[in-house]
Amino acid sequence: EPLIQRADDTEEALQKRLASYYSQTVPVLDHYLSSVVKIDCNQNSSMDVIRTQIYGILNTSFPLIQSNIPIMVGEVVPDVLFKARIRDDKIAGDNPFDWKDVSTNDLFKGKRAVVFCLPGAFTPTCSSTHLPGYEKHYEAIKACGVDDIYCLSVNDAFVMRQWGIHQKLATEDKDTTSPLNPGNFKKVKLLPDGAALFTRGMGTSRPRRNKSTLRRSN
Repeated sequence: EPLIQRADDTEEALQKRLASYYSQTVPVLDHYLSSVVKIDCNQNSSMDVIRTQIYGILNTSFPLIQSNIPIMVGEVVPDVLFKARIRDDKIAGDNPFDWKDVSTNDLFKGKRAVVFCLPGAFTPTCSSTHLPGYEKHYEAIKACGVDDIYCLSVNDAFVMRQWGIHQKLATEDKDTTSPLNPGNFKKVKLLPDGAALFTRGMGTSRPRRNKSTLRRSN
């Protein structure tokens, strides 16, 4: 069969494509190649491997922006600090608590943990079903080889504690085994992600469909 030449496969068309490449594409490449973040991918790798590499770098480098890119299985969780309130009996008064920065390493390194994320404390379904369900089945989950169970929400430590008390969770006022205690709870620990740093880094930040201007964990 004779070769067929496309109508636009001409020297003139090729010159136009090259001119467009050098005037439009090359400046964009130069911009990204000179930026702080570079992503080098092996084109012979599978799409899943390339996707994991790109999403992992974006989540790590831009945790406050790339909020809709989910973390992949096998990746390391975001390195963030949670602003917790820890009970301190040396403090007098009705509010014997002090601030403590608790890192993801403090909570998860070398452990098997279950973290379930909720849109917000005091929200209806979270209060009637989600948190009570994990609290009810706490021992059964632990029996599967789980070290800790955390309920995370984009709320501060004050709100999370009051929600736990309202839910009638048993408070832990003495034991210091958990980095969040004393001052959190005996079974399911409530984890405050007030600035949504962990939520965004995990890629689980979502707007609440016109119900709120805030982004929530989902």
